[in-house]
Amino acid sequence: MASASLRPGSFDILDQLGMALADKRIAGQQICIKGHTDSDGDDAYNLHLSYQRAEAVRNYVISRHHLSPADLFVVGYGEQMPLTGNNNQTGKQINRRVEITLGCQEFQKSAN
Repeated sequence: MASASLRPGSFDILDQLGMALADKRIAGQQICIKGHTDSDGDDAYNLHLSYQRAEAVRNYVISRHHLSPADLFVVGYGEQMPLTGNNNQTGKQINRRVEITLGCQEFQKSAN
């Protein structure tokens, strides 16, 4: 079932992420949180769902690790960037993900 809810099994890795993002060596850097979905559902729905997934991660690390919201950017890609095929449940699960990158080129392009 399509969901943007965080799984309890994700909390440990999200806490490690939050601690890493709080490191003073990357203070002030843009962090990009990118949401993805499988191909089930229509494009508009998947785009919205992927954004919600990324936003859930952002909200978690901000609230638990007192990070600056101004440094964390959210992007939803929907089903546009699969890592593998969506023809079975294993592939679909792999494609339902959130990725974190240092720097957010998506927002730098739109700022110019």
